[in-house]
Amino acid sequence: MFKKFNRKSLILTLAAGLFYGLSFPPINFSYLIFFSFVILLDITFRCRSFKEIFIRSYFVFFTAGLVAISWITFSGMRQDADSFLIFAGIFVLIVYPLFFVPPVILFYYINRNLAARNPLNPNLYLFIFPFLWTGFEYLQTQGQINFPWLFAGNTQTYNLSKIQFAEYTGLFGVSFWISFTGACLFFLYKRISTGDWKLLSAKSVITFSAIVLIFFLPDIYTSYFKRELPDADKIKIGIIQPNINPWKKWSGTQNDLIYSYTDMIRKIHADDSTIKMVLLPETALAYYFREKRFEERYAIIKDLCDSLNLPLLTGTPDLQIYEDQSKAPNDAKIMMRTGLKYDTYNSAVLFEPLKEKNNLQ
Repeated sequence: MFKKFNRKSLILTLAAGLFYGLSFPPINFSYLIFFSFVILLDITFRCRSFKEIFIRSYFVFFTAGLVAISWITFSGMRQDADSFLIFAGIFVLIVYPLFFVPPVILFYYINRNLAARNPLNPNLYLFIFPFLWTGFEYLQTQGQINFPWLFAGNTQTYNLSKIQFAEYTGLFGVSFWISFTGACLFFLYKRISTGDWKLLSAKSVITFSAIVLIFFLPDIYTSYFKRELPDADKIKIGIIQPNINPWKKWSGTQNDLIYSYTDMIRKIHADDSTIKMVLLPETALAYYFREKRFEERYAIIKDLCDSLNLPLLTGTPDLQIYEDQSKAPNDAKIMMRTGLKYDTYNSAVLFEPLKEKNNLQ
């Protein structure tokens, strides 16, 4: 293993991981994802055993995780540090890369056992890779452990005009476009590196033109099918993103939390009275608003929306107690005091500035 991890192999492995990790927000280097796939495919073609491809692909995504999601671990290393968050963050860094290894190994198997038997075009099987990659991303969402943060499609968060086609394909369509473009770029690289490339030959021109078309195809779709909305159809939304210690939010500062948010809502409305809605982040308000014990806090938010005539969309937890306890799922939680089975969820709540009493949706 160590002999195969020579300097060039190590550099390629680190480069693929760094490019992949740097492609994700908040760093706006989203197009590095294409070069990451090119290097990853090059690594796959260079490996000579399943052990080698397993180790190298694991370290590609371990490096990517260190760059893109190590904040999960470091966010717990602060004042009043939470040991569970630190442990969970370390666990994610170590285990999460394993979820991205299977499509690489499967492609390695296909290329090793099938492509080598096709003397006419041994690179034909290269274009199976986008289907494998996108398929394994989808499979990750089907289990209880669902952590899609490093899905390739998420790299294009800042390129909204580029990914308007996601309206029909969802995240996986974006991932497929990225991995397919990466496979095309690797195909071009292979032809150049093996000397099978003549600048002005018809085959080279067609290949290069096809890659350019694939890359800009989303822009063509946006230009012709997603016209810019007229100003009359646009609304201005105020976004509030506070810096609150999540562990304090769920503990002793809950009583003060709602007043800090109402102050921020009043301020953003005072700064610009033309906004038509205020948006708060995930679980911004740590209250189960459908529970009677939180009616007073619900009324504070509701009265504010009424007084400002301003809708509020906020993330909040939600609690469901199963009316028929016998139909509760096996993994349902159990209340210590009552023994009732229940579940909690992330949810979105829209407060509308209406005068009726029941405006929680």
